[in-house]
Amino acid sequence: MRLSHPISSVILLLTTLLIGDVSGQQPNARPRTDKVEPPPPAPLLPAEQAWLRELPALPAAAGALDRERVYIPLQDGGIIALDRETGQRVWQNPVGGIRPLVLTPSAVVAVNTSEVVALDRSTGTLNWRVSLPSNSIGPAVSAGDLLFVALENGAVIALKTSAGGAIAWSCRLGELVTPVWLTADATAVFVTTGDSRVVAIALSSGQQLWQRTLVGMLSPAATGKDRVFVGSTRNSFFALDARTGKIDWQWNAEKIGGDIIGAAVDEDVTYFAGLDNLLRAVNRRNGNQRWKQSMSTRPIAPPLAFGGVVAVFGVSPAMTTFNANTGAQIATYAIPTAAAPRPLLVDPDLQPFRVAMVAVTADGRAIGLRPTGMMFREAPTAPLTELPGKPLQRERLPIPPTTR
Repeated sequence: MRLSHPISSVILLLTTLLIGDVSGQQPNARPRTDKVEPPPPAPLLPAEQAWLRELPALPAAAGALDRERVYIPLQDGGIIALDRETGQRVWQNPVGGIRPLVLTPSAVVAVNTSEVVALDRSTGTLNWRVSLPSNSIGPAVSAGDLLFVALENGAVIALKTSAGGAIAWSCRLGELVTPVWLTADATAVFVTTGDSRVVAIALSSGQQLWQRTLVGMLSPAATGKDRVFVGSTRNSFFALDARTGKIDWQWNAEKIGGDIIGAAVDEDVTYFAGLDNLLRAVNRRNGNQRWKQSMSTRPIAPPLAFGGVVAVFGVSPAMTTFNANTGAQIATYAIPTAAAPRPLLVDPDLQPFRVAMVAVTADGRAIGLRPTGMMFREAPTAPLTELPGKPLQRERLPIPPTTR
């Protein structure tokens, strides 16, 4: 490049010497990196006991937890609601249910053999009560304004909770062999049956979308984006295409040493636990294993995954948490009773100083638990072993001149 003026040549020469060739790499440029460190796992455990209450009767099934209260179905005495922070009784309704409770936008719903009952969350008063066209045969689930129930006559029905439990649609699936599990996402409800079937039903219309027959007795399905994950008592784990039911990938008995209890999905990672006492993390899309970890407890329910932590519910301890990124065990919680274990009720939205979990034991106790990591306690003060600061050498004063 020619410069017509000598001053311009001098400026260009000085610029090149100071910052280097402008057409090449800058000498002070930092190398780029795409690696982002994952955030620390949610501090679900360890936890401390906030309260303990004796229930008026033994629990009948799994309860439910919202931001204000915990709801527990009783074998005798209907449904009781306790304050989540104190454990004090808020209300008790003599109408109960034999199946796990379900929360809808405005009510807590109890499913019995022949009817469904919706109670106001705040007061326990009856919102609506409807009879079922056939006996229920498994736990119900909800999605939006719909409640889904599997029936003895081979149908899955959707009840519109905002319209007094009116039937929105009914889908006949033929004979339903128990156990029957329902799982719903934003577009479909997925049914797994005791005769190895997985059926997808459209949420909006009740139309059967597809059916896939696998092997063994199936666990409750877990959904994640475009996949449906199902475990089996034949030591198998399947990933199905949520739109077509096609098997995208699977793990079989050559890699799995026990029945699969269930799975959980968080972003692009799927976690599944089995009776071989192993917890595995695999890629959601292709099933490639990220890590596997031995568990010190026998799992009794599907795991729970959120906020970089995986919680496993077991016999003893009742719950163990693992780092979702590495598989390292974080902490455990053991229920202070010899009663048969039940999965804890957990709120994934951890709030400072608040109860985040409730354990309901088979011998009729409810225990509220606060994560100690959300209490933000200051470290205890300790006596100083030495004074702060830097020691200084004593300076000699100048000798005053002698007076004559």
